[in-house]
Amino acid sequence: MMNITGSDQRPSQSTYQIPTLDITNIRIFAQFKLEPSATVGIPFPLAIVINNKTHLAQDIDLKVIENDYFILAGEKKSYFTINATSTYIINYTFLPLICGRVMLPRFDIMAPRLGIQLVKPSTERFVFVKPLVSDKLLIFTGSGTGMM
Repeated sequence: MMNITGSDQRPSQSTYQIPTLDITNIRIFAQFKLEPSATVGIPFPLAIVINNKTHLAQDIDLKVIENDYFILAGEKKSYFTINATSTYIINYTFLPLICGRVMLPRFDIMAPRLGIQLVKPSTERFVFVKPLVSDKLLIFTGSGTGMM
C-alpha cells in the first residue's frame, strides 16, 4: 500500500496485486572424491558423485576438458539422466605425468533442464603429485649412463 497526500491534503490509497513467485532451492549438486596426493606414473581414481535431491529426473551434460598433465581413462563427453532423489557416480582413472601441485582437467557439468552449471567453470582443482621414488638411482655422465 502507498499513501500519497493529494491536493486537498487528504491521503489517498492504492492497492497493487503482486504476482506470486515460487522460490525453489536447487537441490542437485556434484562432489569430487579423490585423494589429496598422487605419485607420478601411478594411476589414481577420481569419482564424481552427482546427487539429485529434486522430485524430477534430471538430464546431465558432462564434458571433460583435458590438459597435458594427466592421461585420463573414462568418458570425456557424456549425456545421462539421474532419477529423482537418487545419486549417480562417474568414475575416472588418472595417470599423472608430472610432479608438483598439478591442476586437474576441467569438468563442465550442466543440468540443461534447470539451466545451471553444477561445477563453476572457473573452479580449478589441484592434486599434489609426488615424484616416483625408485630403489635404483640412474646417474647420467658425459660418456653415457650408468647404474648405481
